[in-house]
Amino acid sequence: MSEKDNKTWFKEAGYGMMVHWGLYSVLGGQYRGKIARPYAEWIQSQFAIPKAEYEQLAKVFNPICFHAEHWVKMAKECGMKYVVVTSKHHDGFAMYHSKADRYNVVDATPFGRDVIAEIGEACYKHGLKLGLYYSQDLDWHEEHGGGYLSNHMRCCGVTWDNSWDFPDPSRKDYSICFENKIMPQVEEILTGYGDLCLIWFDVPLDFVSTHHYPGDAFGNLITPANYAGIFKTMREAVKHKADLTKTLGKMFFDPGKAAAVPKDALTEMDDALKEKVKDLPAFISEWNSMAIFAAPVHDEKYSAAFVIKSVLDLKNDFKGYFFWCLSDLFEEQIQLNKPFIGGYGILTNDGIPKPNFHAFKILSKLFDERLDVGFREFGKIEYAAFKNGKDIQVVLTAQDNDPLKDEENEFEIFINTKASEVYEERIDDCHCNPKRLWEKMESPEVLLPEEVKLIKELSKLRKEKAAFEVTEEGTLLKGSLRTNDVILYTIKGE
Repeated sequence: MSEKDNKTWFKEAGYGMMVHWGLYSVLGGQYRGKIARPYAEWIQSQFAIPKAEYEQLAKVFNPICFHAEHWVKMAKECGMKYVVVTSKHHDGFAMYHSKADRYNVVDATPFGRDVIAEIGEACYKHGLKLGLYYSQDLDWHEEHGGGYLSNHMRCCGVTWDNSWDFPDPSRKDYSICFENKIMPQVEEILTGYGDLCLIWFDVPLDFVSTHHYPGDAFGNLITPANYAGIFKTMREAVKHKADLTKTLGKMFFDPGKAAAVPKDALTEMDDALKEKVKDLPAFISEWNSMAIFAAPVHDEKYSAAFVIKSVLDLKNDFKGYFFWCLSDLFEEQIQLNKPFIGGYGILTNDGIPKPNFHAFKILSKLFDERLDVGFREFGKIEYAAFKNGKDIQVVLTAQDNDPLKDEENEFEIFINTKASEVYEERIDDCHCNPKRLWEKMESPEVLLPEEVKLIKELSKLRKEKAAFEVTEEGTLLKGSLRTNDVILYTIKGE
């Protein structure tokens, strides 16, 4: 299958099963009375279990009730099109018969069977595709396993690498592990298990990936010690038929904390990361105004203004800058089902574009040549200008991290070229505000298809003629922005 055909297949397949299975499964997420959170597969790092002790798990790994066909048939009955299985996780233990390293399910356990081969055979028999997960950077079984260059960033355990058995990073050389174990094992899984639909490589190699949430109100709230209380609150809300979205919003969203975040918080985080990683490629794999769901500002112009400001403040230091996320249909903790839930997405559960969607649409319209004005000025109104021949674009926002602030800010823009026409595209209380339209409908719990269509149509980003004044010297624009409004002006030169 060609790369193009495989991408088409994966998009159309839509539904598959990911299986995490390895030595860590023997512990069942617990070690000496302590529970591993949030990921059981990180238990060795979370509790710094010595390599020699962890290896003993292989001697009792004997899943005699495992039946690959039962797994695959169940997946198929559920409508799944493929199965992805861990061939090696960060603990370094291979779940297939590796010739490159005897630390594997066939050579090191009483079970002695090639798990990947059995699942693969069942997949091919029942018409499902097989994909394999492989941890190509982290390997806690190896002294020279990767991750030691990323220990300045948070992870789900003690460190990214095995620092409890091998504490001196200056003695580590990932190339040794890469050449002696990683490359041979990758070749084994690519050539030994038929036509794989995908390879899921986990944790970046030779580059740095991190998340930036300047107003992360989870802060000290979401901790293992608080999980029970949080889920108890949610259960009580459901039991008493309270609005779960509002309940979670009150629990997580703190306008005061958001207001305390400086305007330049994200740029400081970006610059600090670049300083730390030096010449290593860096990816911001998640960013948003705050890492909490059920925050009403995610559905409002607040998020649009934050998007515009954050992107315009970039210095192009990063290889990728990925906004989290596309749709409200994804939530890690719980799925809320109302039309507007304060989710991270730029689309609602019904596929309605939110103000931040239109912010990205504005950014996509900007001319290629950016003028040297307004960069990182951090004023009440922030702006940037772009040029294409005789035409000029100016984007403005009165971005502010205070969700409760609502001030009017007047502005004047003078452009030293005479305009024939000026157009404006706005994101404000009356433009690109689908939530407001939903509220005018008295906030129904479920939107009918025709209501979804109507909201989409009425909240489109629209180009409208704007008032302007031509003088002997150029063009003058006057107007005002309320807090977190956004305007894009396109000035057509004579």
